[in-house]
Amino acid sequence: MVSVIGALWLLLREHSDDVSSALVPDAGTARLSRLLGYEPADLLGSFSLDSVHPDDRGSVSRAWAELVDHAGQVATFRYRVKQDDHRWRWVDATGANLSGEPSVQAVVINRRDVTDEVENQLRLEHEVALRTRELESLYRADSILRRSLRISDVLQATVDVAADVLAVEHSIVFVHDGLHDRWLPRASCGFDQQDVWRLAPAFDSQSSGTIVSSGLPLGQSVDSIAPSESWDGVEVLRKHGIRSVFSVPLVVANEAFAVFSVFNAAPRALTETERRSLLALAERAGMAIETAQLYEAAREKAALEERQKLARELHDSVSQALYAIGLTATAASRLFASDPARVPFLMDDVVRLAETGLTEMRSLIFELRPESIESEGLVGALEKQAAAVRARHGLLIRTAFGSEPQLPLNTKQALYRIAQEALHNTAKHAQAKLVDLELRTNEGELLLRIADDGHGFQTDGKFPGHLGLKSMRERAVAMGATLDVRSSPQAGTEVRVHLPLASSLTPDGAPAVSLSS
Repeated sequence: MVSVIGALWLLLREHSDDVSSALVPDAGTARLSRLLGYEPADLLGSFSLDSVHPDDRGSVSRAWAELVDHAGQVATFRYRVKQDDHRWRWVDATGANLSGEPSVQAVVINRRDVTDEVENQLRLEHEVALRTRELESLYRADSILRRSLRISDVLQATVDVAADVLAVEHSIVFVHDGLHDRWLPRASCGFDQQDVWRLAPAFDSQSSGTIVSSGLPLGQSVDSIAPSESWDGVEVLRKHGIRSVFSVPLVVANEAFAVFSVFNAAPRALTETERRSLLALAERAGMAIETAQLYEAAREKAALEERQKLARELHDSVSQALYAIGLTATAASRLFASDPARVPFLMDDVVRLAETGLTEMRSLIFELRPESIESEGLVGALEKQAAAVRARHGLLIRTAFGSEPQLPLNTKQALYRIAQEALHNTAKHAQAKLVDLELRTNEGELLLRIADDGHGFQTDGKFPGHLGLKSMRERAVAMGATLDVRSSPQAGTEVRVHLPLASSLTPDGAPAVSLSS
């Protein structure tokens, strides 16, 4: 009588599309054939490793040996086997050692073709890996492009990150020259400058116009480009093993600013992943260029304001001192023969005016060199500023500074500029005699305080053309501080900047008080 296990195996054999085999270690095949109703040729299978993929033979061999050595054991394993058409097919095998079953006395193996399932899974894993790599690359591209605040740096970063995002070795950015209506290379990767300029004529207004008008990536096979007497760029591409070119416009403020091209060693069209990556990179580069343009515009505006301020300062101080020196020297020259006794007094005036002009010039030069803060520190810069204001305006300035605060350079520069603007306003408008300049820590914050005994003003009033308070507030907000201005007519003015500090950044030591007069 056939056992339960044998019956189950028979049922599986009759109703499954799988391939089943019984491998008998001894000569019991005739009895097994009579019990199950199949010829030995149908039931007995040979288990040869020759048809198994070389990479799978080790694991299959170990699983088979373990199965044969232990009666009653069941094992499953997956491997690749070569078919008659020499194609590799994936197989899931389930083996049961039924040598202890009187009705079977064999190792039964059921094999199922799972090639489609495995290949679909591998394809999905490959697509997931590609997408993950694409997202990681774009994340790194975002990080790099956001750090670039100059247009030239953004363009160079764009061609550099293309190697990571699109896995290419050559790329160029062509920027439109509106004056001459042509596209000029501004950044490249993988080409020397001579080759870049040999390629430039290919991106004339017509071909680049097609890319710009479509707004989509455009691919072209190098084999389809015919060399001409006017352009030998095809030879450059072939020298570098390039077979296709992909280009996309870089759009800034809804206008085409540049054309970004990558060069591929394969003569093929863009894949959907590459197309998506190229568009994503172009979009990020466009946003970074727009940010860089705004930054450069802000720098130009700041530079213009500094030049205008310097011009006013030179006119109000140095130029007037030089003009007075000229007049006094001329008068002394004319009196040299007629009234020589007055000449020494006039020459004393010339020396005094020259010293005043020199002091003014040194002060202006220091204001134009904020990098001195990096070498001398914020405390040293404030000391020099106090001395300059005293010398120029005759103010009595009391300073109270703690030790040098451990702050980033840009934060120190912002604090210095606020103090400078406050002292400037006091000297120009307050008609003060005494100013307190203080920098110290107070309960986890850094305090910058500038107070005078001048006329004061209404803090809620409007001051057309005077941007000092506005600029001070903007600098304070930019570094995470608060600005508090207290003043009223005939009661002086006090400016306080409160900058929160981490405990590790708090400067130690009590303020050292000094009097500058």
